[in-house]
Amino acid sequence: MNIYKILSAMEETLDQLISNSRHLIECEEEGKKSTSLEYQQEVLLHSLLEMNEKVESYDKAYVLRGMSHTYNLLEKKTACLSSMNRRLLRSSSLRRAKVVHKKTN
Repeated sequence: MNIYKILSAMEETLDQLISNSRHLIECEEEGKKSTSLEYQQEVLLHSLLEMNEKVESYDKAYVLRGMSHTYNLLEKKTACLSSMNRRLLRSSSLRRAKVVHKKTN
């Protein structure tokens, strides 16, 4: 797979991860279970990591020179996903803390 196809696939995967994260946040806020969506996130993240390893095998200067716009877009989407994941982790931690607090009282 050439670098252009890999970066395109990475962008599509990031878009799906971001969309799923939005749904996971909604489920979390509404107290709904989302096991299948969480599993899908794990599969997509694994796929993204594999693609990232392929990109790292290319000369970074070559990638940045020819694909700087796409690479910058991927970095922004990665930052967005990271922010959403932090939000999910915080709310999940708070919910578990409330459950533990109720059990000890």
